[in-house]
Amino acid sequence: MRRRAPIVIAVCAMLALAVPGLASPRLYLKENETFCSTGDVLCLRGTLWYEPNPRLLQIRARVLKQTGPGTIRMRFSGTNRSGHQHWTVLSVTIKGKHSEIVERRMQPGAPDVQNWTLASFEFLRPL
Repeated sequence: MRRRAPIVIAVCAMLALAVPGLASPRLYLKENETFCSTGDVLCLRGTLWYEPNPRLLQIRARVLKQTGPGTIRMRFSGTNRSGHQHWTVLSVTIKGKHSEIVERRMQPGAPDVQNWTLASFEFLRPL
């Protein structure tokens, strides 16, 4: 057993060094930017990104001006390696107060798409 200990330690060290290398980099769609909905009804300042390894679309932003309650709806499009286009929607209900934090993550339904882009950004008020 004493002879195996250095081998086990060496294998554990190699695995510890290799695991961070497997992580995919974040793909930023918006990075610390101001982006507004159609008609500039709602503007956010923040970051929107996609992490390919856990396959998560994420937003972390702040509301820039008071708008009242409603739902943010962001549509994303992406294509897989075969060229097929896929769509997904990220929706967030907000109170619409100035400086409100908007934070959401979602896993798109198309696991083979790696290149999502923001196609549209709408703010919908309740009826």
